[in-house]
Amino acid sequence: AGTIEATDSHAVTMEDGTVALCWDRKRGSGVDIFHGVRFATMGADGTMGAESTIWETQDVITQGLHPCLVVMPSGRLMLFHYLEDVAAQLVQVQVWISDDDGGTWTLATSNALPNAIDVSAATTAFQLNTRPSAKMRVAYSGGQMILLISARSNDTVSGDYEDTIAQYASSDLGFNWSLVEVQPTTVSGPQAEAVPSANGFEVFFIAEDGGLA
Repeated sequence: AGTIEATDSHAVTMEDGTVALCWDRKRGSGVDIFHGVRFATMGADGTMGAESTIWETQDVITQGLHPCLVVMPSGRLMLFHYLEDVAAQLVQVQVWISDDDGGTWTLATSNALPNAIDVSAATTAFQLNTRPSAKMRVAYSGGQMILLISARSNDTVSGDYEDTIAQYASSDLGFNWSLVEVQPTTVSGPQAEAVPSANGFEVFFIAEDGGLA
């Protein structure tokens, strides 16, 4: 009973043409509200597979889950989503793996980032659920992996909105990440995307003037 909200979907295409899809689902009503990561597939012929819940919590989270998928060369699926410690006001990234096209999932880590992200009200903290800057993406290319987190800074000293992109790299195929750089908070609603290329990755985001950078 209650309402069901589905947001922040992300899809990837596997080698056989099957599309894998994940999204953030909120269900329930009153005090019985659940946030979870849902998963489904669609065959190359358009046939939808059964939906499944990879992870779910009844905690009153503030930042959303913002899940995303990546397909590895082995065919392994990796799923990433935010994991919020509500009491500490910190967010980590949780990682799941599947070696059977999403049939079953195994938790790889609940602490993928070197340091959790502060989502308190402090001016040095960030909001990961303030649209249009709320987004996480992961990509693989030639043995390298990149993770991009789009966030909104609480420090608005130079304007109403101060958005940024944090870039991470992984040397162990997505289980642990190191921070590469954090862009200056001068872009608006970055919505960063990473596209694999012959030389690594091309990163696209929305620039302050409304164009793509």
